[in-house]
Amino acid sequence: MKILETERTIIRQLQDSDLEAFYLICGNPEIMQYIGDGKALTKEKTKSWIEKSKQNYQNFGYGCWAVTNKNNEFVGYCGLVYPPNSKNIEIIYALGKEHWGKGLASEIVSGVIKYAFEQLKLEEIFATVDPNNLASIKILEKGGFSFWKEELDENALPTLYYVIENQ
Repeated sequence: MKILETERTIIRQLQDSDLEAFYLICGNPEIMQYIGDGKALTKEKTKSWIEKSKQNYQNFGYGCWAVTNKNNEFVGYCGLVYPPNSKNIEIIYALGKEHWGKGLASEIVSGVIKYAFEQLKLEEIFATVDPNNLASIKILEKGGFSFWKEELDENALPTLYYVIENQ
């Protein structure tokens, strides 16, 4: 099911058939170095992430989504999730390396923010980022997020916390 469309992408629910393409991203150590505990996922964990996302669609109306180009080629993921031990809704995103540096992540983040505030009527969205992930910090700030605090995350890793509020 399509969630939203940006100028160059379609954001839709993850499907079982996305496993191979999703794993190309989640199983890539370079892409995953700043996500979660910084380790690539196994194919089995990637599959369980799809299952968890499908549950989240039913329970909350959102979760981790697939990002495709207009030719329906899987280019990454994004979404709105509840991180472990948190009540804050967090934006997530990652793209295949061949799509880095083209402004696509900024486009996706902007689309998800608009959808979250206009369609889901969320009051605020949080983001967490590794202090060394300068590209993601720039994307968040360009999208209107403001620095909130720095502390250790659930993996005991230094983490910057950002927030954007619905105006």
